[in-house]
Amino acid sequence: MDERQVAGRQLHAVTALLKEHRADVSTRKFNDLLTQAGLLEERHRASTADPTKTKAYKALTDDGLAFGENVGNDYTDETQPRYFAETFAALMERLGVGTKSA
Repeated sequence: MDERQVAGRQLHAVTALLKEHRADVSTRKFNDLLTQAGLLEERHRASTADPTKTKAYKALTDDGLAFGENVGNDYTDETQPRYFAETFAALMERLGVGTKSA
């Protein structure tokens, strides 16, 4: 599982947590729900290969930071959202995401 620790709290990639919680949505759909709820946004940075172009990436908004952190990249200004395991069930509930039946 892709995980990091921030201030004693474990951070995980959304795909791993969706699998662990047996969520009934894909990562793409979950990200769409986060965006619609104002918890995730698309940001842009200059391309390292061609500064005239931009690259899009996802980042948690200020409200989204209640559920995780934006983990920085050592090489670019890009971040990757990572989520707290202990608040992920509440996040799923807030978004109306259910679980797969056994």
